[in-house]
Amino acid sequence: MLALQAGHSVPNVDYGQVAALVALVLLWIGVWIWICRYLGGHLRALPKEATHLTPGTQWLLLVPFVGLFANFWILLGIAYGYRRAFEDLGRELPPRETGRTEALAWSIGAVVGFYPAPPVVLALIWMGALLALVVYLFKLHSLRERFLRIEKD
Repeated sequence: MLALQAGHSVPNVDYGQVAALVALVLLWIGVWIWICRYLGGHLRALPKEATHLTPGTQWLLLVPFVGLFANFWILLGIAYGYRRAFEDLGRELPPRETGRTEALAWSIGAVVGFYPAPPVVLALIWMGALLALVVYLFKLHSLRERFLRIEKD
């Protein structure tokens, strides 16, 4: 009301754009909740001796700013846990198969993706990082299947 009295115009708000932005943020949060639940299943599948992480640690990924740096600790910790679990069973697991490289690529890409850069560069960084995250999640799935199969035998 004060702005109208002083002769200032009220900015025109496009509520469609606001709704789209809110929908995208909610979708992003929903995807990360699913990823955290998925990672929690992996933490529960790993023996306690194989990893320094406990189930529930993965929820740190949802905390703003902290989640960017928790990526390094949690995703690399799960990859390291699978390597240790396979070693404890007497199986050698090549480092390429643990998903360590993909976890590191996502973690670095997530941090670097917030630095000021041309939009094209940022888009390439984010696409590469998201691709690395997807490959990492698929590798975790195959690792859990192999681990549970070997553990039964």
